[in-house]
Amino acid sequence: LFTSYLSGTFAVNSAMQGHMIPYFQQDIGLSAAWAAVVMSMVFVLSGIGRIGGGYLLDRMDYRLVLAAVAAMMALALLYLEMMHVKTVWATFRFALGFGVGFGCLVPMRGTVGSIMFGTRAIGKILGLLQGGPIAAGVVGPLVMGVIFDLNGNYSVAIWGLIAISALMVPLSLAMA
Repeated sequence: LFTSYLSGTFAVNSAMQGHMIPYFQQDIGLSAAWAAVVMSMVFVLSGIGRIGGGYLLDRMDYRLVLAAVAAMMALALLYLEMMHVKTVWATFRFALGFGVGFGCLVPMRGTVGSIMFGTRAIGKILGLLQGGPIAAGVVGPLVMGVIFDLNGNYSVAIWGLIAISALMVPLSLAMA
């Protein structure tokens, strides 16, 4: 289940990051420079998730943290689709939610892997846990690009990423 969760979140994350600048240019109408500012905001705000995610994992049931991360990513993408964002300033809510969610994924792999399986063979365990996520991280941007090519915009792909993120919420709660 954890590998599936990581695969889903990696697919969403890599698809969005790989297409973030073209998405904000072509679908939202920002210039390349402003689209790059949005991407930079996501990365800067991911620092909150990296620190906060690690802190929460030390103090809460990891399943709730995993569910919250997937929900944040889904809600950030839903915001883009529902609010018809057209300015760089209007993208801040997306950058905050997606950036913090993305940042939380960084400490999650090792921490949750050690919680679930112990630390005796953590290197092997983390190596095995990465197979699906790496493949999903490669496939995500490719599928998003194909969907863009077929539709001329990213809307259907964004809805797909929302669905994947939303599916990760109950998946995370089903973990032992």
